[in-house]
Amino acid sequence: MSSAMSKQMSEKPGFLAALDQSGGSTPGALKLYGIPETAYNGEAEMFKLMHDMRVRIMSSPAFTGDKVIAAILFERTMDGEAKGKPVPAYLWEERGVVPIVKVDDRQVGAGTPGPITRALLDGYRKKAQELTLHLAALGASQRA
Repeated sequence: MSSAMSKQMSEKPGFLAALDQSGGSTPGALKLYGIPETAYNGEAEMFKLMHDMRVRIMSSPAFTGDKVIAAILFERTMDGEAKGKPVPAYLWEERGVVPIVKVDDRQVGAGTPGPITRALLDGYRKKAQELTLHLAALGASQRA
């Protein structure tokens, strides 16, 4: 995480936006927004609808670092684009919001830190570097 991101997370007032619905919770979230399961065919279409909804939220005039200090992202959201940029870059560079990737979708062994957990986190860090940002990782990284 860059020093500017770290400073924002530790000193700035505001809240964390949870944009991290995964496959299990997405159908229910879409239904709450009036999109029935019959409106999409399969997981790929479902996740596209959810991603489009997240982009609308992220690009809202009210969704800026003035109020939202960080956004927790589902891995697929981190891999997506918003307004022609990778989502993490869009959040930080255009909105002033620290991107955080949720790393609790996989349990390794008993879920305690160890070589496999660290390898998983290293994979997320590498992916973050490929997106030209250093993302904060929640979940196992807090215990590692």
